[in-house]
Amino acid sequence: MILIFNNSDGKLVMSSSVLPSSHEGDEYVKVRVEDEDYDPNYTYSVVDSEAVKGDLIVVDTAAIARLDAEFQATQYQRDRKYPPIGDQLDDIYHNGIDAWKVTIKAVKDAHPKP
Repeated sequence: MILIFNNSDGKLVMSSSVLPSSHEGDEYVKVRVEDEDYDPNYTYSVVDSEAVKGDLIVVDTAAIARLDAEFQATQYQRDRKYPPIGDQLDDIYHNGIDAWKVTIKAVKDAHPKP
């Protein structure tokens, strides 16, 4: 595996088996990890053109749990598939506001708030 580091600060930008062609002219340093596999749970830095494994990246499990709970709590919003606004306005113009309300209520009823 080849790790690609930004040359300005020595921090890992990406990992790859080859240098992407879109970055050929950029100031990047390619470093091969010889004796171990790349572990995304650790930091890496460049020392004398070699990747040096650093500290374990601490994961805030409470923050992850909070973000996951927020994501799950708003899943119903992502599941709701309202018609495009142009179609909604067209429906109001041709069929009236009461017909539009029926269409919107059907979507809301299919995916209620928890």
